[in-house]
Amino acid sequence: VAPAAAATAALAPAASATPAPPLPRYRAMLPPPFEARFQMRRGMLAGQADWTYTPDGGNRYRLELHTRVLGREISHLRSEGQLAAAGLEPLRFVDGRRGRDQRAVNFQRDAAGGGHISFSGPAIQLPLPAGVQDRLSWLLQLAAIVDGDPALQRRGARVSMWVVSPRGEADVWTFVVGGSEALPHDDGRGQPALALKRAPDRAFDTEVQVWLDPAARHLPLRATWRSEGEGAAVDLRREALSWR
Repeated sequence: VAPAAAATAALAPAASATPAPPLPRYRAMLPPPFEARFQMRRGMLAGQADWTYTPDGGNRYRLELHTRVLGREISHLRSEGQLAAAGLEPLRFVDGRRGRDQRAVNFQRDAAGGGHISFSGPAIQLPLPAGVQDRLSWLLQLAAIVDGDPALQRRGARVSMWVVSPRGEADVWTFVVGGSEALPHDDGRGQPALALKRAPDRAFDTEVQVWLDPAARHLPLRATWRSEGEGAAVDLRREALSWR
């Protein structure tokens, strides 16, 4: 696998297992539209990631992540769906990367709140559990859940959600709040952040760490992903955030 492709693959953690039991339902406080830019690093490979969130003023949203290395786009992730009291409800997720056909996940929702999940690649269907997220929407959903409940900002609090990948896999991601930390700036100052961690459950599972910004609706200041058996972790560090 080319280094650039390996880096973008780790930007969206993989999942495994089939959705079954329901998880807690959370109140989510989604932010206004925004644009955020991150430095991206994986070992010696460096680039940038541009993340945009665009609600349409009604009940729909569009979330995109463009990743570039040496000025060339190497991946484009897109999540589109509807907005609800519980936050983001994806309807379609598209994973596009250089040198590879696009892969998609479709969330078929019925009026009763159930439905199924289908894929452009694997000829399988999964049940659609409440609160399920795709490989891009989960990070904004996590921020919105934490922002919506002060009790979930305390050390030891837990947030769980289903995350689905375009390979036809799904798993529960449970994040544990570690408390407040000071993320260092280039000028030596520390910026307050709320640290959360998802530890791997089994061999070849993915470890995730996220630092959320209490001063900006708990949008991420930094996020890292590392899969067991792989090399360096992907590290995203926010450079800029603007409200639209």
